[in-house]
Amino acid sequence: MKTTIKYLTVVALLFLIASSCKKDDKILNVIADFSMPDTIINQNSSLTLVDKSEGEPTAWLWEIEGGDPAITNARYPTITFNRAGTHTISLTVSNPNSISKVSKEITVLPLDNLFLHFPLNGNAEDISGNENHGTIYEAKYCPDRFNNANRALLFDGIDDRLSFPYSNSNNNPVSFSFWINFSKLNPAILGTNISDSIQSGVWFSVGTTFETRNKLAINIGNGQRTNPSSRRTLIADKELNTNTWYHIIGIVESATKMRLFIDGQEYRDNYSGYATSIIYSEGNGTIGHVWDPTQYFSGKIDNFKIFNSILSEKEIQALLSEK
Repeated sequence: MKTTIKYLTVVALLFLIASSCKKDDKILNVIADFSMPDTIINQNSSLTLVDKSEGEPTAWLWEIEGGDPAITNARYPTITFNRAGTHTISLTVSNPNSISKVSKEITVLPLDNLFLHFPLNGNAEDISGNENHGTIYEAKYCPDRFNNANRALLFDGIDDRLSFPYSNSNNNPVSFSFWINFSKLNPAILGTNISDSIQSGVWFSVGTTFETRNKLAINIGNGQRTNPSSRRTLIADKELNTNTWYHIIGIVESATKMRLFIDGQEYRDNYSGYATSIIYSEGNGTIGHVWDPTQYFSGKIDNFKIFNSILSEKEIQALLSEK
């Protein structure tokens, strides 16, 4: 009740300030709108909100749930989000003739669930705060899906790769988020623990059989040599194309329960293989290569993240819309 009274008081004052000037019929009615650079950010991160309102507003009131500051009259405020969750950001604008309000949501991911984050903006630095920095071998920087120069990583399909540290000795649930663009639909994409000819950890691949050709798969391995009993595979019933950006979410809840999303659409229940446990080997994680020593990824990867948690539906949709 106190929050409601406080809000109404602030809005009333805002309108009175805007109305203190003499009304002019030539002044346009306001329509509140704003933009933000991301709809999903990490906890303790900051971003600048940009007023996009129409109609010559003369006063602004921002209310930012979970933000610091929580209330501001700045037109372009910079806000820090220290509390994880999905929060509402509201902007009320006014002029002597009118008042308008708009609200949007932002998802703040808890840092303790983010294992690593490679934006791939000119380097392989992990910005999660966990210092799981990568090492690039031959791969080159290229334009991202928005055609911004040097904001994605290009792999030649011959020997390019990015190596990164990964461990999951407790077999905790794990989720992956990344953007991908295939130059060729080679079988290899990336994996968490890469040892030649040993199927272990989690890896992403493209099918090669008649039933799975050009279809995305997420796999788990139990640390044995290559055979159907050493892996379990979830295959998306969707044929992929080259030269097309896709957003991929892969979730491993257990050895027998995986989930796979392509551009927000979930594909499930199409399994093959018989492994019932996951073994994470001593090998590093690798983007651009998997357990088969002859197979390398050909194409582009952007904005790669690993979470030590099961992503929620809201987080999945927020990652899809992330800029």
